[in-house]
This record gives sequence, structure tokens and C-alpha cells, in this order.
Amino acid sequence: MHEVFLKLAGSERTSWQSRAHFLAAASLAMRQILANHAERRRAQKRGGGSARVTLSDAVTPCAAGNEVDLLDLHDALQQLAELSPRQARIVEQRYLTGLHEAEVAHVLGTSERTVQREWRMAKGFLNSRLGRGDPP
Repeated sequence: MHEVFLKLAGSERTSWQSRAHFLAAASLAMRQILANHAERRRAQKRGGGSARVTLSDAVTPCAAGNEVDLLDLHDALQQLAELSPRQARIVEQRYLTGLHEAEVAHVLGTSERTVQREWRMAKGFLNSRLGRGDPP
């Protein structure tokens, strides 16, 4: 969180247009920091390897108890953003900032039902890209 704050405070845009604008910037900064951390860790000569984290099924697009490589997730999110930028933003908002569907709908200016539908589609896409098969 400290790195996210420093990244946001150091950016040229310190006046946020809205809560949605701030949350979008914060989730993107969080994603970039996590990906950079995983890349640095993978690049270490000794003790490196992939950074693995266990993701809870409350917000993760993957099945509970499965571990996901952060760089694989980052790459999958980039692929998703090319196909559907809104779905990628929904994943970032839910996964990285921990917002609920109603909050994401408010931030993105869409209906909660749309967020639910897009979230299901995004989970399916990510599960297929991360080798998880069908989502639970």
C-alpha cells in the first residue's frame, strides 16, 4: 500500500476528478507494483522463482485454494484488456481493491447486473488462460 501511495502521490495527476478516477488509478498502480515485484523476484539469481500466492475465492477469478503466478495473472489481464477493457477494469477493481459488485458498478457508471455478467465472463477467460478449466 505504501508503494501505491507513493506512486499515486508522485504522479503528475494529483487532483482526482472523482472517486472512480482515484480507484481506477489505485488498482492499476497496485497491479503494476505486484507485477514488477514478481518480475524482480523471478529474476533473482538465488532464491528466486515465481512468486506464488494463495488467493481467496471471495474475490479471485480462480478456484479456492489454487495458487496463481502473479506474472501469469498480469499477462492474462493484459490479454483480457485487449479483448474487453471493461472486464479488465472490473477484475482490477474486484481483485486488487476488493470492491464489491455494487461498488464496482458505481465506480464504472454501469449497472450491478452488468458488472455481475462481465465478472463471470472475465473469470471464465482468466481461468482458461491460467489453466484452471471451467470456473467453479
